[in-house]
Amino acid sequence: MKKVHDHRSFSASNDMRLLGEILWRITYVSSITTLLMYRVENHEPYFVQRRNAAKMFGLSSLQKVTAALRILAYGVGADLIDEYIRIGETTAIKGMKLFVKAVILIFRDVYLRSPNSNGIARLLAIGVKQGFPYMLRSIDYMHWK
Repeated sequence: MKKVHDHRSFSASNDMRLLGEILWRITYVSSITTLLMYRVENHEPYFVQRRNAAKMFGLSSLQKVTAALRILAYGVGADLIDEYIRIGETTAIKGMKLFVKAVILIFRDVYLRSPNSNGIARLLAIGVKQGFPYMLRSIDYMHWK
């Protein structure tokens, strides 16, 4: 039987490609979140899930880390986190502060180091290519492409 190519077959393959990209991004983001969660949980005891006085489990480390990431990434108030993650405002604020401190302590030696001459040359070359000579990747124009 002869295979018929029409607009539906193209659309289906296109949809599958897009679905594949979306799933890859979700997996990538989720693996980064999981890595952060485990590293922070091992560094800061606040993020370890515990039982309360009634022997019920309290908030999970995933809930606490997700709340902190949502506050930092979206700039939302801690009171809005309660509707999505079921975590109180005070707990969300405390978790975010401890999360930031833990991430800085865990990753500071790798990501907060002083630039070396190769790094500075690379950043200056990027600045020249983007029309900003003598600038080292300022946050004020990073969104420009």
